Amino acid sequence: MSFLLNMIHGKFTTIPQQEEDCTDKVVIITGGNGGIALEAARHFTQLSAAQVILACRSLEKGDHAKKDIEETTGKQNVVEVWHLDLASHDSIREFADRVNKLDRLDVFINNAGLLVFKRELIEGHESMLSINVISTALLTLLVLPALRQTSNRFNIIPHIVIVSSDAAFEGRLPVQEPNFIKALDEQPSVLEHYSKTKLVQLIFMTQLAKAIEASGKGYIVVNGVHPGFCSTPLFDNTPWPFNLIFKGLLALFGRTPEVGSRALLAGAFADESLNGKFMSNGAFHELPKIMQGDEGEEMCRKVWEELISILEEIEPGVTKKVLWRLDLSKLMVLPVLFSAEQIRAKAPLFIDRSRDQPFNHRYEYPFAMDSRAAAAEAMRSAIEYWSQFVARCISQRLDTEKFENYVRLVHDQHPLPPALVADFFLRPQPSNDNSLDPRIPPYLQVLTRLGYVDAPSILKALYKYSSLHAYAQQPNANDGKETEKETEQSDDKEKDEQKQKVTRWKSSYWAEEVLFYGITKSVVEGKAIRDSKTALDMTRIISKLMVLFTTAFAADMLEQLHTAQVRDEMESSRAALVARVTAD
Repeated sequence: MSFLLNMIHGKFTTIPQQEEDCTDKVVIITGGNGGIALEAARHFTQLSAAQVILACRSLEKGDHAKKDIEETTGKQNVVEVWHLDLASHDSIREFADRVNKLDRLDVFINNAGLLVFKRELIEGHESMLSINVISTALLTLLVLPALRQTSNRFNIIPHIVIVSSDAAFEGRLPVQEPNFIKALDEQPSVLEHYSKTKLVQLIFMTQLAKAIEASGKGYIVVNGVHPGFCSTPLFDNTPWPFNLIFKGLLALFGRTPEVGSRALLAGAFADESLNGKFMSNGAFHELPKIMQGDEGEEMCRKVWEELISILEEIEPGVTKKVLWRLDLSKLMVLPVLFSAEQIRAKAPLFIDRSRDQPFNHRYEYPFAMDSRAAAAEAMRSAIEYWSQFVARCISQRLDTEKFENYVRLVHDQHPLPPALVADFFLRPQPSNDNSLDPRIPPYLQVLTRLGYVDAPSILKALYKYSSLHAYAQQPNANDGKETEKETEQSDDKEKDEQKQKVTRWKSSYWAEEVLFYGITKSVVEGKAIRDSKTALDMTRIISKLMVLFTTAFAADMLEQLHTAQVRDEMESSRAALVARVTAD
C-alpha cells in the first residue's frame, strides 16, 4: 500500500531542474543507454561536463544513446561509451582499471540494476542480489582511487550516487540467520528479492559513507537516491501479466525519464550534509525505519560485515586498499572527530593577515590555485582547520592509531608545509601553556613517518617556543606568560626582519629532551638528513640553538650555584644533537 501511495505522491511532486555548472567535470553513469540514465547523461552534457561516460553492457545501444545526446545537445566529443557487464566480475575489474587511468572523476552514478521474475544465478549468487548489491559494491570500491585522486588534486568533493528505490522500505532481511547472504540466495520468493536488494544497497551506502570519512584518504559524498516510478529499461524483461500491470501503473502514475533523471543530478550536486543520506524527489528523506535505532544499527553492521567478507573473497585486499586502516571484520568505523559546526563555534587561532603567506606548488597543486591571493586564502582556511584539529586531538586524548587515520584526512583536504604543521603541534595551547602535552611527541613521530613534518621543521618550532628562552632573557611578568620580540627570517627568501610576540612554554624541558633524543637518533640513522637542502636547514637552526643552549645553560648554572645543584643533564640530548649535526 505504501508503495502505491508513494507512486501517487511522486506523480504530483516535481523535482526541480538542476543548473549547476559542470565545466571540466567527468561523469560516469552505469546502465547509461536508456531511461533516467540517458536523460541524466543528456543533462550533464548540457551543463558543460567535459566528459560523460556511459557504462553499458550493449555497446550498440550505448552508441545509439550517444548519438541521441549529441543530436539533441549539439555537443560533440563529450559522450563516450565504455563496456561494462555487472554480471561479470572480470568485466568490472577491466572497467575499474580503465576508470583509474582517468585524469579525474567527479561523479560516479551507480544506476545499472536488475529486476527479474525468475530465479537464476550470476557469479554464484541469486541474480538480483549479485547485480544490485555485490557487483555494485565491488565496482564502487574499485573506482574509489580515481575519486580520491580527484578530491586531493583539485580540492573538490566528488560524489558517489547509488540509484535505489523506495521499494527498500518494504524490504526485510533474514539477519537472524548466521549467514544472511546465503539465506537470501536460498529464499524461494523472487518477488520479494528486489526490495531486499534495494534495502541492502542503502545499508551499503550508509556504511560506505562512514568508512570513507573515517579512512583518512580523501573526502567523498556518498548518497542514495530514489528517482520515482519512471519508465525505464528496468521493466523491459517483465513477463506477462506483470508487464501489463506495470504499463498500467506507468500510464497512471509514472514519471517521464527526464523528470526522474533530475533526482540523479540532485544526488550528484548534493552538499556535505547529505553524505550517507537517502534522497527522494531530489530532497532528503529518512532511511527505512528498519535501519534506525540500536537494532537497526546492529543489523547494518552485520550486513556490512558479511558483504565486506564476500567482496574480499572476490577481490582480495579490495576493502583494505581503499578503506585503509579500518578493522573491517568488526566495522570499527571511527566516530567523526569534529563537525564543521563545531569548528566554526570555536574561536580560531590568531592569524597575522598583514604578513605575506608563502606561495608555491604545495598550494598550486592540491588547491588548483592560479593566483597568490587565492592560494593564501586557501592556506588561511587550512590554518584555522589545523588549529582546531590539534586542539581536539589533545582535549579528546586521541590515541596514535586514530590520530594517524584522522591526520591523513586533514592533510589530504588541507595540506600545509612541514614548518606550519610542526608549529601547530609544538606551540602552547590556549588551555595550557605550562608544558608540552605528553601526547605531542608520539603525534610528531606519526607526522614524521607520514612525511608531514621533518627534522628542520620540528627544530624550528622547538627553538621558537622553548622555555629555555626564559633563562636566556629576563621574563616578562605578565600573567605568568613569557613573551619577547623575536626576529624571524624566511628560509625561502631573504626578507626584512619582522618582529612579533611569541608566547612560549613555561617549562618544556623534559618534553624537549625526548624530542631532541628522537631527532638525534634519526640523524645517526641517516633518516633526518636526506639532501643538501635539509642539511642546510638543519645547520641554520642548529646555529641558533647552540646560542640558545649555551646562554640558557650558563644562566641556569649561575642561578643554581648557591644550591650546588647544577642541572648538567641539560647538555645530554642537546649536546649530542649539536655534535652529530656538526660532524655530518
